[in-house]
Amino acid sequence: MKIYGLEDFGITESDLVNNYAAKKFNVEIKFSYYPDVESLKPYPVEQRRALVCQHFRDQLKVVKDNYPTRDYQIIGTRFKPWGITGQLTGQQLAELQNNEQLTYMNVEQVEGVQKIEKQPEPEDEALPQYYSIKGLFVAEFDGSDSSTGVQLTEERVVLVKALNCEEAKKKTRLEFDKYSQAEIFTSSYHFTKWKFLNILDIYDLGIAEIDPEGTEVYSIWKKRKLKESDYKANKPYI
Repeated sequence: MKIYGLEDFGITESDLVNNYAAKKFNVEIKFSYYPDVESLKPYPVEQRRALVCQHFRDQLKVVKDNYPTRDYQIIGTRFKPWGITGQLTGQQLAELQNNEQLTYMNVEQVEGVQKIEKQPEPEDEALPQYYSIKGLFVAEFDGSDSSTGVQLTEERVVLVKALNCEEAKKKTRLEFDKYSQAEIFTSSYHFTKWKFLNILDIYDLGIAEIDPEGTEVYSIWKKRKLKESDYKANKPYI
């Protein structure tokens, strides 16, 4: 079994017996997830759930059979245990090192020993990323009231490059304000402006360059009622 986290306290595995045999260690064992999720595809959802939970319970049994005490707490539930937390002595930890039934254990705290303060690693220079920002506008026809009732609105999505979300919003507000100032003479002989109302959504693309072969610039999940015709093949693009 591999013990992780000892180095955070300046302790080596050989120190467990020599210097920390009676000290108490707060430990955590996390169970691995189902090893082959693709194999679950043929089963209905409830059976998948049962198989995954059984996999966790099997691991709990292995841990219970090999853990040196019965003094531990289950992470999760007995039906779906994710792991355990407990307290062991340095001597008990050392004896578990050669246990092949357990894979690894994390040390979270050590009695009377402080964690070594790690020097923060220098941050890489931030690179501008693309953000997709959706804004809501309402049409203002000359002589009409656009403050209440059903109005003609427009949702615009603008792509900007910025160092962070706040900078992206500032850049987009400039573009939205410029768009709001433009006056259009429509076919109904009205002078119209699109008044900016608010930002509806901000979508972080997480990329610094656009792929000309195709890049997702916006995505949103929605529930909607679909008709059979929505699934017809070769449906023409709008």
